[in-house]
Amino acid sequence: MKKSVFIGVSFLIILGCSKQQSPQVESKQLESGEKLVNYLHITTSTPKSEIKYNDTKDSLVLRGWYKVAIKDVQDQYNNANEYKANYEKNISNENN
Repeated sequence: MKKSVFIGVSFLIILGCSKQQSPQVESKQLESGEKLVNYLHITTSTPKSEIKYNDTKDSLVLRGWYKVAIKDVQDQYNNANEYKANYEKNISNENN
């Protein structure tokens, strides 16, 4: 009896700990998501209001019909040196 109660309590503690970690992960995803949305906004001339996140497909939808995987956008963004040099430098200067 004591063993089953111990296992049950341990299970609940583990579930509780995993739920506490999820907001931190979500905030990191939102930070990188803002960069990706801004990247798509500038490179595709799509208004930010028309770029939506589809969490079930882990993709972004542009103008209501064009779907692109987050991983693909992240790969493009990582290789976009000219974009980073021209636009992110300007964005950081505007924020200061």
